[in-house]
Amino acid sequence: MVFGNLSTGYWLGAAAAAGLHWVELGRKTLTGTSDTINVAGHNWVEYAGDVDIDTGNTELDFHIESGTNGAKGYIDLTSVSDTQWVLRFEKVNFSTINTYGEMWLGLSSITSANGANSGSMVAARPGDYGDSDDYLAVQSFNSSTTEVTGNEVRPDYSTGVDYDIEIKRTSATAVEAKLYTNNFGTLVGTSSSTISGTTGLRYLFVGSRHNTGAGNTNTNFVGTIQSVKFWNNTTSTSGTPTLSESFSGLTAKPYMMVLHHGIASGNIASRLRFNSDTGSNYAQRGSRNGASDSTGTSRDNVSFSLNPGNASDEFLTAMVNNTADQEKTWVSHGIDGTTGAGNDPNHSEIVGKWTNTSDSITSVNVYHTESGDYASGSECVVLGCDPDDTEGTSVWEELGSGDTDGSSQTLTTGTFTAKKYLWFQAFNIGGGTSADVWLRFNDDAGANYVRTFHSNGGANDVAINQSNGVSNVVISGTSGQAFCNGLIINKSDEEKFMFVDQIVNGSTGAGNAPSTRYESFNKWTNTSSQINKISIVSQTGNFSSGCYIKVWGFD
Repeated sequence: MVFGNLSTGYWLGAAAAAGLHWVELGRKTLTGTSDTINVAGHNWVEYAGDVDIDTGNTELDFHIESGTNGAKGYIDLTSVSDTQWVLRFEKVNFSTINTYGEMWLGLSSITSANGANSGSMVAARPGDYGDSDDYLAVQSFNSSTTEVTGNEVRPDYSTGVDYDIEIKRTSATAVEAKLYTNNFGTLVGTSSSTISGTTGLRYLFVGSRHNTGAGNTNTNFVGTIQSVKFWNNTTSTSGTPTLSESFSGLTAKPYMMVLHHGIASGNIASRLRFNSDTGSNYAQRGSRNGASDSTGTSRDNVSFSLNPGNASDEFLTAMVNNTADQEKTWVSHGIDGTTGAGNDPNHSEIVGKWTNTSDSITSVNVYHTESGDYASGSECVVLGCDPDDTEGTSVWEELGSGDTDGSSQTLTTGTFTAKKYLWFQAFNIGGGTSADVWLRFNDDAGANYVRTFHSNGGANDVAINQSNGVSNVVISGTSGQAFCNGLIINKSDEEKFMFVDQIVNGSTGAGNAPSTRYESFNKWTNTSSQINKISIVSQTGNFSSGCYIKVWGFD
């Protein structure tokens, strides 16, 4: 695993490379309970008719057949603002454009039919009334089936062209639809309308409607959609979408990072698959709670957690090599356990491989087969890094940092803007502090910390109900330099799980091996606020001049 200044793209302890950065490839956040968290580009329900997910996971195929009214695929968004949101359908490409048919792209309060006869709906309607009379109109129905249609854009649709469609609700009574080409770069036209009573919209859908009254019997619109994005409670598209579904799968990067936070509703124990491969193409080696390694070969999955199926939350990470013509190998860490400062966490260390040597990883599937469920809010995020990338901004943003001048017993980041995922590093130059050094969050000095660690492969050392912080996290002090690296899941209403890897240098020179390696698995039991300050506190003696701490994060 390579660490360093992720905000600038230059690494500590490795070759510097301009532009090296981690970007978000995809994520899935559950809005209900599920046994599966699939970061693969889609999570659509095929309700009726011929709105299909392509078996190759390359796009959303829509095949709207003759006379088919109400064919629909949808995603349950659970909760949507009644005043403002933005919905984008990207690269809508028609392979067939016949007369007297239309598509419906939008939000509905129901899953059945097309929303025209019951419930509420707001949709953009690309269609054709015949004789090149193409159009795009924004239309709404309320729960009383009152229909309102706005002014129409009159493009001349062509097959094989990528169109982009944006629907924006700007108030409780106004909506607009825009038609673009060139990746939202060229505006073709805008349709706007007043709306009334369209409440309870929760299903994002792709549907069809056929004008049977026109006597037409040909196939209607046929084609593909590459991706869809939705921003809730805003009219801006500059922030992170509430939903981002890419039907072309994840963009392959040679280095991948998988971050998974499983919130348990009953027993869970996560497993991992790539590219929906269910063949016997996986192998693993791992240890739980420092026990002897166990192995598994010719499996149809690998364990992401060695949890035997406990009703406890889990935080799991994996660093993955994603070279297409090589077996995909990775290293993962996991932590889980019963809540409360009186319960020490379990931990797993697993290495694994997917033996495919012809494809890059373009989808990640986290799932379990236990009796419980992943609860709402459970999430898997997939990041990627390519040393040759020169565009974009790293998802890891530097949040705070601090150093010492030799006059303080505290090394701190200071207060920073809290993020859901945190990555921190600290370096103790040694020579001043004692060996009794504590990791503390938000200046909390109460008995709200738990840690389990082992040194040099030895037995676990467990401490529960710890006051003042997690003890012995940067342990150097008088025994030499120390460096630590940690990842934290930082949700306000959940306990903060973290992994911290450490090295104590001991005596200098190539003739002396590092004196100690530590792997610690910790938690801060606060469930009412996020971490917005990280401090390392020496119980005896000041930190020497030149020590530092730095933290990065993203939501």
